[in-house]
Amino acid sequence: MNTSNRRTFLKSAGAGAAAAAFGAGASVSAAPVHKMMRLTLGMASYTLRKIDLDNTLAMTKGLGLEKIAFKDFHLAMDSTEAQIKAVAQKTRDAGLDLYGCGVVYMKDESEVSRAFDYAKAADMKVIIGVPEHKLLGIVNDKVQEYDLKLAIHNHGPGDKRYPSAQSAYELISGMDPRMGL
Repeated sequence: MNTSNRRTFLKSAGAGAAAAAFGAGASVSAAPVHKMMRLTLGMASYTLRKIDLDNTLAMTKGLGLEKIAFKDFHLAMDSTEAQIKAVAQKTRDAGLDLYGCGVVYMKDESEVSRAFDYAKAADMKVIIGVPEHKLLGIVNDKVQEYDLKLAIHNHGPGDKRYPSAQSAYELISGMDPRMGL
């Protein structure tokens, strides 16, 4: 899969939206989205929060999905490294890519470290997180140290930390491109 940064993705998404708005005969200057990346669907395990892990994996696979991101009730954040590795292997054995975790709230430096250690132990690629603003520099350092992505999650206008994608983007715009939304 071709890796893209958020600017490339937004440019492509805008080109796709323009083509949709102006019809199939429209001409846009950006490269076609399908030549840049392949999108796949996955499951956020929060959707199946009342279902145990084994059934969550079976249902996700049964839907024809390839990827899953765990919320901590399917793999507790305070699990040992051995427990994390065992659940990650169980997920792979079920034919799923455990690509990430979230939403992970980070209120202090120890929670940032715990989130990155957890994701690394499971061989995840992204943390869907909500770090406090004062921790963004530390998170940026961890993104670089661990070679993981962080996707900031917001809950809309009522969210005091990140009320909009724009508010989050302004805070991370000068940081490592693996920091996104």
